[in-house]
Amino acid sequence: NFWCRILACEGLRPRRRLSLWLTQGFVVVVRLGGREVCRTAAAPVAGGSPEFQETRIAPYAGETLAEFVVFSKINQICSVSDQFLGSATLALPSLDVFHGSLELRAADRPIGRLSVQVGWQDVAAEAGRALLHPIEGTPTQRGDSAL
Repeated sequence: NFWCRILACEGLRPRRRLSLWLTQGFVVVVRLGGREVCRTAAAPVAGGSPEFQETRIAPYAGETLAEFVVFSKINQICSVSDQFLGSATLALPSLDVFHGSLELRAADRPIGRLSVQVGWQDVAAEAGRALLHPIEGTPTQRGDSAL
């Protein structure tokens, strides 16, 4: 499994001027090979440096890139929509663990940085099966023995 911890955005300088009174917060979407695997909760606009402090675990199917996309949640008259701010990518094949800052870019220009931690969660097949099935002789919630 792939895991990532989204820490914070720093120094956001969007290409287009954002009305902060319209912005409800910022969201980070994580994609593996173009497939969305997680989305953070909206972090408040804290002087342009939102903090997320969220960890997510996603199934890994051999994808080569992890993409981190930052959106601002814009409050429009009747609804809230996402406005693209920028993205950063990380190559996965040779990655062991990464803890650092990625440059966010939009239209090939830097717009800020995203601090992340990325790594792998290894679960042996046998251990994984044991997590899904009760262990023999272990009481269940009703007090019966399992299996």
